[in-house]
Amino acid sequence: MRHVPHIVLSLVVGIMPTSPLGAQGWQAFGIRHFGFVFDVPPGFVLTQHSDQGAAFEGKNKAFLAVWGAQLGNPSFRTEIEHRMAVNEKDGWKLTYKRVTPQWASYSGLKDGQILYVRAKKGGPIPPSIDP
Repeated sequence: MRHVPHIVLSLVVGIMPTSPLGAQGWQAFGIRHFGFVFDVPPGFVLTQHSDQGAAFEGKNKAFLAVWGAQLGNPSFRTEIEHRMAVNEKDGWKLTYKRVTPQWASYSGLKDGQILYVRAKKGGPIPPSIDP
């Protein structure tokens, strides 16, 4: 059986508090279809959920979205570069970019908001992850 690569992307848009956040109160949340689990900070409430991902809202209009996507023919690097170009076209000034063969991270600013994207090239999907 041919393995189709997939990526996990996380996106944070909003005005986040600058005080350090401890691990206490964080909740694990998983997406079975893509085989990943991520930690949701305290105070964020689930507002949207599907087989591909989830969205959460926090205080001061903070927004957290996490989703997975299967890649077709494009490479991981090509996909990430395309997503960065789309964000820049949408008006985000990207201030940090790092792309490796297995993961990528980039961030930017727009109208007082912060964008943070973290992507990881996936492997086999573990069978035990539940949302």
